[in-house]
Amino acid sequence: MALHEQDNVVAVPVLVDMANRALSQLHVLRGTPGQITPVPERTIGFPVLPLGRDFERAVSSFYNFKKLRQLDVPAVTALCPFNLNQLPLQALMLKELQVTFPIYTSLQNKGAYPSPRHVLFWQGSSNTSEMEGDALAYIFEKAGVKLTVLVEGTATKQDFIDAYHSPDYDIIWVSSHGERGYYEPDNSSFALSHTEAVSLAELAAITVQQPHVRLLFLNVCEGGANTQIGEFLNVGFGHMLTSHNQDVLSHLWMADSLVAMLLGALVAEGLCQPGSTYFSAYQTALLTLISGEASIIDKLAALEPETPHPAITALIDRLQYSSNADLSNILKWGSAVYFT
Repeated sequence: MALHEQDNVVAVPVLVDMANRALSQLHVLRGTPGQITPVPERTIGFPVLPLGRDFERAVSSFYNFKKLRQLDVPAVTALCPFNLNQLPLQALMLKELQVTFPIYTSLQNKGAYPSPRHVLFWQGSSNTSEMEGDALAYIFEKAGVKLTVLVEGTATKQDFIDAYHSPDYDIIWVSSHGERGYYEPDNSSFALSHTEAVSLAELAAITVQQPHVRLLFLNVCEGGANTQIGEFLNVGFGHMLTSHNQDVLSHLWMADSLVAMLLGALVAEGLCQPGSTYFSAYQTALLTLISGEASIIDKLAALEPETPHPAITALIDRLQYSSNADLSNILKWGSAVYFT
C-alpha cells in the first residue's frame, strides 16, 4: 500500500518545514517556488524536543491515518512511502490505529521467518550498551536463545564482518553510535570502537548468506534514515541492506539512549514470545513505549515477578529515576522504523 499526501500544495511545504525544524534536517522540495529551508541551529539530525507535539500534530493531520479504518486493513501487508519517508509513519499509525506495517524497500519475495535461536550482539560504547547487553543476556537465556556477545575493545572490526558474513545468526544486533553521512550517504556508519566503524558501503557489498530471513537490528542513531536520490531510490541502511533474506530495524533520527535501551529490551521480550515474528516484536515493543512508563515497568517486571533479575531492575530504576524520560513526546518514542 502506498500512502500519498493530500492534494494540497500548501500543506506539503508546511509539513517539510515543520519536519526540518523538529528534526534539525535539511530536506527541500524540488520545484517548490519560494521555499526557504532554514539551516538547523543545533547539530544536524538532533531532535528539538519542544517541537515534538507540534511535529506530531502536523504529521498526524497531514496523513489522517484514521481514514485507513475505511479500508480492508487486515489485507494490507506493507507500506511503500515514495517520499517524506523520514517521518515516523509507522509510529503514528501504531498510536492511532494500534497496527502498522513494515516499509517495503527490498521489493523482493521474502524467505521464511524463523524463531530466533542464535543472536549476535555487538556491545558498543554508548552509555547504555552494557545495560542493554545485560538485559538481553537474561531475556534470551531465559527463553533458551543463544546469545553471542562481541564487546568493543575486545572484539575487532574483522570479528564483526565475519559475524555478518556468517549464516549462523538469526539476528545481528548492534548497540553503539551511528553517524549519518549527510553529504556522503554511502559513508553513513556505526561505530565498533573509538577507532573502528563499519560503513554502509562496506555492508552493502556483502551478500547475506542465510537460508531464511535474518534481522539486522541497528540500535544506533539515524540507522533508519536515508538520503533520497529519486522517486524510489534511497541511500540508507534500511533501503540498501534489506533483501529477500534480511530485514532491518533501526532509528530515523538521533534516538534517546534510554529509549533505545528500553526498546531493545522490549523487542527481545517480544521475540521470545510463542508465535512472535521480528515485526510483531517491533510492533509490541513500540506499543508498550507509546503506553508510557507504567506499561513499560509492568512488562519488564513480568519477566521475573518473584525475584527481579538485577539486569531488569537496573532498567526499571534508570527509567524511574531519569530526569528527562518524557515518553509522551514523539521525538523521544517515535524514532524506531522497520524495513522489509
